[in-house]
Amino acid sequence: MKLLSLEDTLTAAQEAGVPGIDDLVRQVESLAEAVAESLAQHLNISCRNTSFWDGKVYTTFLPSQPGQKCPAVIDSGDPSGEWEEDRNTEEEGEALSMSIGG
Repeated sequence: MKLLSLEDTLTAAQEAGVPGIDDLVRQVESLAEAVAESLAQHLNISCRNTSFWDGKVYTTFLPSQPGQKCPAVIDSGDPSGEWEEDRNTEEEGEALSMSIGG
């Protein structure tokens, strides 16, 4: 028996050329975005750019207020990442999303 994570299964389906995989990836991204938005709201922070890229589903989390500290549960998921205010415009945010596969 082989056990694959959801992300490994999506990658395998892409590599195998499964019909409709792009739509399935979008559905997973939508679900991940809903989870990220619920988490962000619960922690009083912001999120954006949920996308499946390089075999993983990623979401960007950032402070919702100047000087806000990064919640430990977010920091533990990306301890080397930067925690800074959103300095991008909406267009730049969309460009970033597209650059990572969104």
